[in-house]
Amino acid sequence: MVHAFVMIKTSATDIEPLQNTIENVGPVTQAHIVAGDYDVIAQADADTVYNILDAAASGIRSIDGVVDTKTYIAIGDWLIRLYNDNTRNICVWQLS
Repeated sequence: MVHAFVMIKTSATDIEPLQNTIENVGPVTQAHIVAGDYDVIAQADADTVYNILDAAASGIRSIDGVVDTKTYIAIGDWLIRLYNDNTRNICVWQLS
C-alpha cells in the first residue's frame, strides 16, 4: 500500500463543497481544509504510486476550482513495503 498527501490550491471562496468533491476521488481517504500556502490537504492510499499520481493528475486536478497540486509520497511506508515485497532485490536509498 502506498500512502500519500496531496497539497491543493484552489480558486474557490467556499472550499467546503470542493473538499467533499476531493474526498470522492478514487484513493482519497480524507481531505482537510487548512490555513497556509494550500487550501486543502488530501490523504490517499493506493496499491501503486501510479494510482496515486493518476488520482492527483486526472482526478483532483480536473475538479473545477483546483488550480495547483503537489503530491508527496510517504517514503517510509513505501520503502518498508518495497523491502518486504522484494527481499531478493534489496534497494538502499540515502535521502539527503
